[in-house]
Amino acid sequence: MIEPGKTYLSAHEKAEEKRIREIDEIACLFDSETVQAAKYGPNACTAQEMAYRAALEANRRGITAKEAEARAAVKVLLYSTGRDRRR
Repeated sequence: MIEPGKTYLSAHEKAEEKRIREIDEIACLFDSETVQAAKYGPNACTAQEMAYRAALEANRRGITAKEAEARAAVKVLLYSTGRDRRR
């Protein structure tokens, strides 16, 4: 018996909510285009795959690990202070 007011999600819907939530948890480390592509693009993926793809792209563009770390730190600071208005 289904209780009134309760929402029951299928296993697929639960997995999709988890995938989006995990991307949102680390979204502030990446540009909005990367996040949107991971969530809704034709090649939507998990948070882990998004991070991997971003790392490969940074490597392809010649961005060092230290530069990537510094960029991520700045994004986190901007996001946490509300100064990142792109989202």
